[in-house]
Amino acid sequence: MRQKLTLFTLLLTIAIAASAVSAQTTAKDFYEKGKAESRKGDFKAAGDDYTKAFDLDPASLPPSFSAAIVKMKAKDIAGGLAALGDAIKADPDNGYLYFVRATASLAPGMPPSASVTAMADWSKVIELAPGTAIAYFFRANILSDKGDFDGAIADLSKAIEIEPKNVEFHLVRAGARVKKNDIEGVIADYSKIIEIDPTSVTTYITRGQLRMGIKDHDGAIADFTKVIEIDPKNPQLADVYYNRALVRFSKDDPAGAIADCTRAIEIDPKYAGAYDFRGLMRGISDDTPGGIADITRAIQLAPDIASYYRDRAVQYRSLKKTALAAADEKRAAELEKK
Repeated sequence: MRQKLTLFTLLLTIAIAASAVSAQTTAKDFYEKGKAESRKGDFKAAGDDYTKAFDLDPASLPPSFSAAIVKMKAKDIAGGLAALGDAIKADPDNGYLYFVRATASLAPGMPPSASVTAMADWSKVIELAPGTAIAYFFRANILSDKGDFDGAIADLSKAIEIEPKNVEFHLVRAGARVKKNDIEGVIADYSKIIEIDPTSVTTYITRGQLRMGIKDHDGAIADFTKVIEIDPKNPQLADVYYNRALVRFSKDDPAGAIADCTRAIEIDPKYAGAYDFRGLMRGISDDTPGGIADITRAIQLAPDIASYYRDRAVQYRSLKKTALAAADEKRAAELEKK
């Protein structure tokens, strides 16, 4: 019994001592800790510490910094920005202040001129804490909006160098590369995203479509096939089969194209494009009646698509049904004038 009492007393003593140490962490301590975190570029930790300092004693922060927190908490963005400007004058090497002002400058409803301030502030954050990936990311967005896609890509590449597994960085860089028509670069970004997340169905679909565009038929088929394997119930699956059908035709595989169109139609019985393309494939596979039947169904589903009438007219002419072909060609011409 005496041994248990001694152990309890010891634990109680430790708990009281720990509480006393915690109580000794003053507002000023949190403020200094926040400054140290800011120098390291850990602005989330810095913000947490500055908030703790403010909550314990608003006077522990410089007056302008304290005023900025009050304004921001009240959602007075303009007032907060003005106070942050004063805080920066008082402490020009505090990266956190630039970080907060840059973020606030990009808030909804801010005038376009605010992006100039944000641009300068992100650059200052990078100067003070060059390992801050998000600063490169946001500066890249501003550069992209200004049409400087090379600058945006360079900043995004730097952000990716710091955080190589950040999918959003790769997505935004891919977007900037699209604007430069650098499709190979876009595909490289999507490939990296797939390395990070091999189950990203949307990424496989997009990469497959891009590969279609550059006539990488094998790569496109591989991507669409992967989508089917990973997510056989995906709501976009009818489109995936249809796209794979298009690529299979490009590889001189009309039978494979017909099979994929059939699968697309099974998933979506009202898929007019799949009926039309299957009809074309049947026409070149010596099944002209089947081709006409499919294209007729496509016309029933989408009667205002001129190309469907032209596709059926070709098959009517192959059967010497010139009157029907002429009627379809006339209808196509009428629709094309609209």
